[in-house]
Amino acid sequence: MIIGTQTATLEIKTLNRGFALRVYPSFGDEIYLRVTSARPLRLPLTLWQEDSFWMAEMAANGRLNLQYGILFALLFFNLFLIFSIRENSYLFYVLTIATQTSFLFLDSKHLRYLLDEMHSTSWWVDMLEREIYPLLVITALLFQRSLLRIWENNLKLDRLLKIILLCFGLVVMLALVPNEKVFQYPFIFFLILSIPLAFYNNLDAIRRGNATAVVHMAAMGVFLVGTIIMMLQQLWPAFPNNAFTASAYNVSLIVQALLLSLSLSFRYNQIKQEKEDAPNCRPLPILCAANKSRTICWPTLPTNCARHFMASTDWRKQHSLNFAVTTRTSVSLPKISN
Repeated sequence: MIIGTQTATLEIKTLNRGFALRVYPSFGDEIYLRVTSARPLRLPLTLWQEDSFWMAEMAANGRLNLQYGILFALLFFNLFLIFSIRENSYLFYVLTIATQTSFLFLDSKHLRYLLDEMHSTSWWVDMLEREIYPLLVITALLFQRSLLRIWENNLKLDRLLKIILLCFGLVVMLALVPNEKVFQYPFIFFLILSIPLAFYNNLDAIRRGNATAVVHMAAMGVFLVGTIIMMLQQLWPAFPNNAFTASAYNVSLIVQALLLSLSLSFRYNQIKQEKEDAPNCRPLPILCAANKSRTICWPTLPTNCARHFMASTDWRKQHSLNFAVTTRTSVSLPKISN
């Protein structure tokens, strides 16, 4: 009997990343299992009384329903906000949460559960389970880029981020190759590069006084800790296996989604403040400085109006200005180039 094929009457269908099998006293005192895996695998086994098993199964399914419920609530709530606020960050947040929900659905084998294909599966299901990994990273990086407005504050970081996104786009194409190792190794390599880059993006934004980046940094940290605990639990035999470590990843996924939603509220408050400041912002006197080859002019900008003028491209073209904004002084300085 092969567990997972759902062809044996002894096997019980379960939603919780495992397999359940009825064991009767007539089987005797010794039961042998053969487990094969392409990588080192930790395989916890639990012998349940049938009543206890069904109680534990109901509790686990209840937690799973709560997790899906929270993710879908955040998804549809922020989808509604897209049309009312019209801010791109909300769109990328919805894409990020939708991808994370899809990742939970596919990685937990819930699609296979619905299709009764736990052991062998269709080609398209296998492709979906591969493609979701790079898409998860792509949507997360796009959301961070939109939330922190990286292209406005640090062009070098933005170019580097675009290169990483193109690399993950290549991984999406490689996932179509039948041999899964063709896409696994590049995915792991680019993931190792993207994690420190994502943290540095937050640090750079925090240095510029962006409070939104603090919340986003916390969300990333929580999710990373949960992922590391899940990997250690699966790969390290001596790692503790208890209720906390078993649910660490699922909890971190929910906390991360909530913190990312909180970061959007910081972003919304920032946009609201900019709109309130905009009517009070007027073109101020233009200062000019001459050197041997050219005369450079720039506007004096109050700090609370700096972003408003940066966004006002028509005003900049009218005065032929090229200036950089700093939030630490009340005057912006020009970019001087020879």
